[in-house]
Amino acid sequence: MLARIGLPILRGTDAFGRGKYDEAVKELAPVRYAWKSMGGSNVQRAVFWLVLFHAAVRSKSHKAFALQLLNQADSAGVSETSKRFRPQLEKALNDAAVA
Repeated sequence: MLARIGLPILRGTDAFGRGKYDEAVKELAPVRYAWKSMGGSNVQRAVFWLVLFHAAVRSKSHKAFALQLLNQADSAGVSETSKRFRPQLEKALNDAAVA
């Protein structure tokens, strides 16, 4: 499980930290529905989701995917986070579309 889920999370968050947003999306997106199987709190999973969302917003080719993530927050188990921060998340998405 660690190799299948944990390593992509590690590589994706590392890529995000280095400003490699397309690479972060490539690593994190395929395992986003498996995060729950690793355990941890809802807040920890919400952090991974937020990293994925912001990587998609900042990437060159994943803006539509960012909107999809926002609209699918309930199925990703981060509905509370997306509801609380939806105005800020939508603003980030809109600002990226303008830039």
